[in-house]
Amino acid sequence: MNELLTESFKNSNLPVTILLLLVLFYWVINLIGIFDLEMLSGDAELDKGHVEVETDSDSILGKTFDFGDLPIAIVISFFVLFFWMITILTNYYLGNSSLFFALIIYLPAIIGSFIVTRIISIPLAKIYSLLKLNTEEAETVSDYTGAICMVFVEATSERNGQGEINRNGDPIRVNIRTYPGKQMLKGSSALLIEYIKGGDYYIAEPYDSER
Repeated sequence: MNELLTESFKNSNLPVTILLLLVLFYWVINLIGIFDLEMLSGDAELDKGHVEVETDSDSILGKTFDFGDLPIAIVISFFVLFFWMITILTNYYLGNSSLFFALIIYLPAIIGSFIVTRIISIPLAKIYSLLKLNTEEAETVSDYTGAICMVFVEATSERNGQGEINRNGDPIRVNIRTYPGKQMLKGSSALLIEYIKGGDYYIAEPYDSER
């Protein structure tokens, strides 16, 4: 363990070690619940009517490199882990402690890490898709009809917004739209009136807690 720590913080490996520590810090922050994992990936794309939050970056990455439905945070985390492992091992067996020569090693290490990440993403994407499907089947979106939500993203009758419901202390985000000519502003309260299955959103109207 001491030898691994020594190698990790040598000049030749320090940049990739810092990168790995940043990834670990990201996951620690998520585990203690300060940040929402799915929202950290980029701008939210309102997809499914309940808890589904996808991102443009996830979509572009998945289509370009065929990582399936895996969130970009998971893909990058595996990539950084493999990049760190390959760099550490290569510098160790070459006996290199120079950052200058390590920079030459980084390029093939990046390529190798991408290939390994791509390979491991195939079974992981299938598992993730299966878990995601089971979660969607277990939750009936129409169950939220009549619930009160806080508007998270502004909504109109033509464009999906997003509302957040609090269920047993857990935030659940749903897609919402208004009746024609109406608008729901961010930060306002809304009552979910009806779930539109074909569009994967709820019709919502302003809610006055005092009425």
